[in-house]
Amino acid sequence: MHSFIALAKKSKLQTVDSGTLSVGAVNFNNKPAHFSGSGTSLTGKETQPDIVGYGVNIFSSLERDINNRSLYKYMSGTSMAAPYVTGIAALYASADANLQGKALRQHLIDTALPLQAPADRVGAGLARFKKKWEPKGIELDTSTQSHPQICFNSW
Repeated sequence: MHSFIALAKKSKLQTVDSGTLSVGAVNFNNKPAHFSGSGTSLTGKETQPDIVGYGVNIFSSLERDINNRSLYKYMSGTSMAAPYVTGIAALYASADANLQGKALRQHLIDTALPLQAPADRVGAGLARFKKKWEPKGIELDTSTQSHPQICFNSW
């Protein structure tokens, strides 16, 4: 069974597979976004979302214009939060090849930053990359708890 990420949209979030990682959105003040869904899984056993990522006013890429120039725009949505969580999952998986599937899902939940909001709005909290898992060549600036910056070293 493969794990995958589900987006927590404003309508009631409904996931069935316990291997699914549902992702909600918060702003840079770690407050749940008004559009981010919540609730329980279809089985009624799990509170959703499982975890949150930054998803409000994210500077993101769009398509290219007619002159082949890249376009960018500030956007909000769980579709912005899911790549944030996915990127952190990729960093963990690259640091430990055994961290896959349900083990990776559980690790993301276990290392999430707890937030001052109801669990049915933010799950385990904000996905974060903990420094002890740093792969070689990557530094994590933890000077700000709510908005870490990841810097890649060049050799």
